[in-house]
Amino acid sequence: MNDGNAFVCFEVGINNEIVDCLSYKKNKDWRCYELKVSVSDFHSKQAKTFVGNYNYYVLPSNLINQVKDEIPNWVGIIADGNKVIKRPKHQKLKIDKDTLYYSLFKSMYREVNKYYKIQDSKDIDVIEQLRREKNQEIKKLKEEYQNSQKNVQWLYRKFNDKCKRYDLLKEKANPDDIERIENMKFHDFE
Repeated sequence: MNDGNAFVCFEVGINNEIVDCLSYKKNKDWRCYELKVSVSDFHSKQAKTFVGNYNYYVLPSNLINQVKDEIPNWVGIIADGNKVIKRPKHQKLKIDKDTLYYSLFKSMYREVNKYYKIQDSKDIDVIEQLRREKNQEIKKLKEEYQNSQKNVQWLYRKFNDKCKRYDLLKEKANPDDIERIENMKFHDFE
């Protein structure tokens, strides 16, 4: 991202580490931001890549009091992503500028490339088209189900009607005829 005064990129790989966010201002200041959301995240073994002129922890307000004693005095604190609670102190760069430039531009290229891939593939349009097709399929299946339910109800009524007729005939039939009917095979009725 470039706002005219600064270049900003998330997840910037610097050597074998990743800084959560790196910015470069035209006045030649490099700023590193480490985002932490919990005490366990703050204490994780992930490296805190503070290599910039100004370095910050970005923390939720409720986490600040729990970890403030562990934050070096030269590191700034930003609460909830938008309130500077403590300003950082200027530091000499811990990595040469060429490495920082390369890392920032490589990561920005990665992000731009992701954007173009999404645009080129028109994934959003494809997903929307699939959603419409699936909704049509669901509608069709619901209609088929309702028709099937009507057919099942019709067959059930027919079956009940046949059973009632059979019971009526059985009541009025001669016992010898009943025995003969019960011994008949199904295909004898066809």
